[in-house]
Amino acid sequence: MENIDPTASHTDESIVVVPSQTLSSDEFNLLRSVSIKVVCHLGIVGQCNIQFSLNPLCIEYYIIKVNACLIRSSALALKATGYSLGYITAKLALGMNLVDLKNLKSVEVMTISKSFDEAFQKCLRMVDQNFTGFDSYARTITDNEISALTDVNVFILATAFHQGYTIERFYQLTQIDRWFLYQFQAIIQFLVHRFNSSIIQDRALLKQNVWVFSDKQISKYCGITELEVCESRKQFGMRPSVKMIDTVFGQWSDPIPQIKHFD
Repeated sequence: MENIDPTASHTDESIVVVPSQTLSSDEFNLLRSVSIKVVCHLGIVGQCNIQFSLNPLCIEYYIIKVNACLIRSSALALKATGYSLGYITAKLALGMNLVDLKNLKSVEVMTISKSFDEAFQKCLRMVDQNFTGFDSYARTITDNEISALTDVNVFILATAFHQGYTIERFYQLTQIDRWFLYQFQAIIQFLVHRFNSSIIQDRALLKQNVWVFSDKQISKYCGITELEVCESRKQFGMRPSVKMIDTVFGQWSDPIPQIKHFD
């Protein structure tokens, strides 16, 4: 997995993408070989994950931490249920009664999609029902505000691209990999230059973008109703579906099939 934010020190503090999108084959093999050496040296048996900090300009890396387990089961359960396991467990350890504890809403979300931009926008909509996707603020963003970011504020990203910030300028200010910046910029450019009311009459264009942009988002930028977008999708045979996915990258037969939902 890969953090989008180059300054993040923990996967819970940044947007994380699986599999990594920006590593070269040499970088991937380097980190893989180092991981194997670390595991063998420490004598770890079973599951393990290692978090690296990698310099993209040269072959320089640091091992931030080694976990002798995957430690993602609790995080995935939290995402799926919204149940704050760490908070609840700590309170129970202090002697509090489970019945008396109120659950906290999770702020982590996870999506599985065919492309980065689709998964990215689905995540944003899952964070808050008032978010339609990668939307910009109705104010001006400055260089100082961008360079002072300690995590990825996606709406500042959207606003800056909407204002006309270039990939190179953004890279200089944030050091976010250009691959991700190009994905963000492409979403904003399409919203600005391609969205209009005629999209619901263009089957090819609607099919190309219906999974990336929600009905609500399309209606907002095209000046039409959400119902009109929905009816157009149905007319062209574009309906939400549930599909099975391979969770082991084709390495062997997966006895426990997983599903994903296209919204």
